[in-house]
Amino acid sequence: MHRYTVELRVSGKKLDISEVSAALRLQPTNTRIEGEKLSKTKVVQESIWGYDLYPTPAKEDWESLEAALNAVLSKFRARKAELRKLSRRYGVYLWCGHFTSSFNGGPELSPKLLRGLANLGVRVIIDTHSSKESGAVSES
Repeated sequence: MHRYTVELRVSGKKLDISEVSAALRLQPTNTRIEGEKLSKTKVVQESIWGYDLYPTPAKEDWESLEAALNAVLSKFRARKAELRKLSRRYGVYLWCGHFTSSFNGGPELSPKLLRGLANLGVRVIIDTHSSKESGAVSES
């Protein structure tokens, strides 16, 4: 089984979280601050402003990466100019978690979606995680 999560991220050293929120007219669903400890040995290397998109308020992962990325396009298409401006100072990308309990299959993306993502102008990172469970697991 394959499950997906998606988050638009803006990252960088000296990232101003409030500047990103104001530019995109959205409050982040997730932030990480440079220097913040994640564990005894892991420290956040650069700050992140993140905005997760969910299929429903009660469901945090998607059955289709195509559907998840179409939701991203719907949410951020009107903010393309702001994303491009932010990308001059910070890293702007889509982080996609791919959680799988099998060794075959995976996402399939249509030409229409790929054109939309190219037009949005942000990098797409697909991070695959193997899991014995059929549902999504926490991002590492």
